[in-house]
Amino acid sequence: MKQLVKFILLLPLLLLVGIFSLALLLVDSEPLIYQQHQISASHADNSKRLAKRIADTWRNGEQQTKLVLTQAEINGLTALFHRAVPNSALNITLSEHGAVLLGSVGLPKPLNQQFVNVSATLLPSETGLELAGVQFGGLSLSGTNTIRLMRWLVDYYVGEGATDKLLNTVTQVAISPNQLVVGLNVDKEVLALRQDASLLAKVRDELALFGDKAMITMYYQELLTFANHQPINGKVHHYINHIFNYANEQNQLALPTSYIEQNKALLVALVLYFGDDRMALLVGDIAQLDWRQRVRQARHRQVITLAGRGDLQQHFIYSIALQLLSNDQASDALGEFKEFLDINQGGSGFSFADLMADRAGTRLAMMATYSEAQAQQLQTVLAKVGDQELLPTIQGLAEGMDEQRFSKDYQGVSSSNYQQMLTHIDSRLKTLSLYQHHWR
Repeated sequence: MKQLVKFILLLPLLLLVGIFSLALLLVDSEPLIYQQHQISASHADNSKRLAKRIADTWRNGEQQTKLVLTQAEINGLTALFHRAVPNSALNITLSEHGAVLLGSVGLPKPLNQQFVNVSATLLPSETGLELAGVQFGGLSLSGTNTIRLMRWLVDYYVGEGATDKLLNTVTQVAISPNQLVVGLNVDKEVLALRQDASLLAKVRDELALFGDKAMITMYYQELLTFANHQPINGKVHHYINHIFNYANEQNQLALPTSYIEQNKALLVALVLYFGDDRMALLVGDIAQLDWRQRVRQARHRQVITLAGRGDLQQHFIYSIALQLLSNDQASDALGEFKEFLDINQGGSGFSFADLMADRAGTRLAMMATYSEAQAQQLQTVLAKVGDQELLPTIQGLAEGMDEQRFSKDYQGVSSSNYQQMLTHIDSRLKTLSLYQHHWR
């Protein structure tokens, strides 16, 4: 009995020692690598091409298929990942011997200046997925043991057999210095998901990515009613004022369970009205619009302005959506990604004015959902915010830059010139009282 009591008393200490020992194995004082590839016009274009190819593969619905990734496309993905997670570095190098992944992630406070380093090698194979081995800091795992660990984790959280089904999808892996080709045997059940709208809708509703559907529907319907009595042209702050005024009136009758959740619903209603129709897929059917409403909505999306421009309104609205779905770093990164796409042929060129509208939308969504107290306070502010209080002047911000001019003036996103411009944009935002609330 005494031994059992001693063991129970020692158990917390043993756990702490075990966790500390594991941390020593996993954490390094230096990063394994520094980021090699930065987001650029060519990387953005390559990532867009890859995304389109993956989407086409899914739409075609072939059971036997191949996914091809070039080294340039992989570089673009690692650059975008780094931009979305700035404290990370990721590099994947292809050769005839395999695909070598090297990664480092900087840890937050109080473990800042410490890193988790990862290295892994994917081997060419005619029989499915094969790893040469994986290294987490000072902890080494064989390829077989890594897959076993993956199987245990995925099966635990998803369900027994899920890992095997996933691994069986990969039939072969061919690797050369220029491209990675993955042969896929897509299960008929997986292909059926593409057709099973009811199942996808159920998953969407279970996840509730955008928040409470009933609350969003209520605010969206109110926006539709308001829009029916508005002129074709106008300013986006009128719609923001109205919907937040409406919420304040509702709150006089019954306080919301959460001001943060209420603000999310209010912002999502704005996103659904001014954003692309496909955004509704993340929420579900919340309103049946007649043809007059659809025509008016389509026109409003084009001509309702922010700082006198419809394109700035769109950048602002889409960044609100991205922030609500992800985080500020990912939203900022995707805003930059869009600008680099615009550098390519047929695009409007890189615009720091667009980027400021992106960052304004991101920060508005951040502020409105920062804390319950601030969420409540922002409702009053947004109920009367004006156009010039949503976005500062864009005067002097470079626009329409092609790749040659951008490279000459700013070199890349890691250059001091570019970082100074981002700091300048954020400083402009902070000159407005709205953006003096907490961002992070």
